[in-house]
Amino acid sequence: HAPLVGTSNSTNAKRITGMPVHMRPAASVPFLSANTNNSADLFSASSVESNGDIILNNGFSGTFTASGTAGTQGFNAIEWQVA
Repeated sequence: HAPLVGTSNSTNAKRITGMPVHMRPAASVPFLSANTNNSADLFSASSVESNGDIILNNGFSGTFTASGTAGTQGFNAIEWQVA
């Protein structure tokens, strides 16, 4: 799995947008992911939202450091039923 990281300039949860409509879940689907905050990796609570956004949190709180790198180290498997 290739990492997906960028420069962090905000403490907000990170969003990946643009999921095709036919792949979006009917309701929010939580999952665990290995996310990066200020160049440090940790397991985190993330989710796929019904609007197609993938929300990456830092650990289980959601707050990132507004410097360094932020993102995810990859997804093992996200499984949901398409409505």
